[in-house]
Amino acid sequence: MKKKSLKVTLCLALIFCGLDLFAQVFQTTTSFTDARYGHCSEQSTGDKVLIFGGVVASGSNINSVYEYDPAINLWSSKASIPNASGLSKSTCVKLNNGKILLFGGSQNGSAPQSNKVFEYTVSSDSWVTLSDLPNSLGREQMKSTLINDSIILLTGGLSTISSGLEYPTINYLYNTNTNSFTPAGNLPIGVINHTSTLLSNGEVLITGGFDGNQARNEAYVFNLQNGWRTLSSTLSLAVSSHCAVLVNGKVYIYGGFNIPLFEFSSKLDVYDPALDAISPLTQGPLACSQFAMVAFNSTILIAGGNKVLANSSFGVTNEAYLYHVNTNTFSTIETLPSTRGGMEISALGTTGKFIFSGGNVALSDPFDDAIIYDAALITSGINENNLLNSFDVYPNPCQNELHIEVNSTENSTTYEVFNSIGQVVQFGELEPNHSAINTSDFPQGSYILSINGNTHQRFQVVR
Repeated sequence: MKKKSLKVTLCLALIFCGLDLFAQVFQTTTSFTDARYGHCSEQSTGDKVLIFGGVVASGSNINSVYEYDPAINLWSSKASIPNASGLSKSTCVKLNNGKILLFGGSQNGSAPQSNKVFEYTVSSDSWVTLSDLPNSLGREQMKSTLINDSIILLTGGLSTISSGLEYPTINYLYNTNTNSFTPAGNLPIGVINHTSTLLSNGEVLITGGFDGNQARNEAYVFNLQNGWRTLSSTLSLAVSSHCAVLVNGKVYIYGGFNIPLFEFSSKLDVYDPALDAISPLTQGPLACSQFAMVAFNSTILIAGGNKVLANSSFGVTNEAYLYHVNTNTFSTIETLPSTRGGMEISALGTTGKFIFSGGNVALSDPFDDAIIYDAALITSGINENNLLNSFDVYPNPCQNELHIEVNSTENSTTYEVFNSIGQVVQFGELEPNHSAINTSDFPQGSYILSINGNTHQRFQVVR
């Protein structure tokens, strides 16, 4: 009777908490028209997301725009970018007034790069063409970072001049109030496939990239008042097509591809603004580039991307790992539903969900859908009748063991583990301070840990 009663209580608790026992960490969306990569993506209104342009399987650039609504799991067509030559590898920024700007990009025809700035208004589904880029020089693969309400920093990129590729070293500030550009100083060398991260203090960190000949390991910081400074510390390995995310004020920099070594990196570095320095942290389980990297609740997802396969050829993976900032450790989570790299990433509002749109297996094999990553599903516990966090459960996801720390005075505390269809797969009594549950025999998936003592807590855990 006790187990039956607990199951009923658990099911009711889950209903009231809105938890779906069959929810998955990764889910695939419905399709949009024109499978693509090299597009850009930004948040729309609410939890919706927009994708702009891109490259299709034939290698042509397109100008179509689609909006994804997670509430109904559908993509809808929006007004196309007003550029008949198509547009890909642009950089886009959502302003605080809700409008979205697209800068430059690659296009079809005799003028390979666009020199235009386009403004999209979500509410009216309409476009306006704003000013040209400085010197009317087209540029693609730039990075854009919104520093404050009206100033955007544009860095890197490449242009075609007299049929040759140029990697400009000059950077620009774009003022949204005056629709004008001002020079933001030169870096020693121009790059693409670098990272640009806004810091908590309003500065911008630039790392790595490819200069047309080799990958770089330098890092620079831009300050609106003082311009650029070069860090004395560098990345652990010169890389391009790597990723960087801000967590708790620090920037975590992972992966990438090195040329001329032609090797993928699994190194994790961190930039600490208090030290104004980059230092190595650890080595991760996946050496890759052009992967998905997302931060949420002191965890960082690293998933998919290009890597060296078991047969020593270059390919794409569906592996997924979670880095735990507080413990400097990695754990394995369920794999992506498809093998892909080169995705565009946006948050679905403030839901704790993220969308990885498009991407490809090979340049001739792009995707026409997206993957939803539910970060909240694997990083949040479900608490019932408890505001003091009587228990800590870690690691989550787990592999062979799940640890439980008891943070309060508990008498005769028991636990039960339920699988996704409500069956009890393990139960027992917790030790006064610390217990370890053997999960090595659990199939991979989601479980509910029910702890029952003076207080009651429910945790969703993933193996």
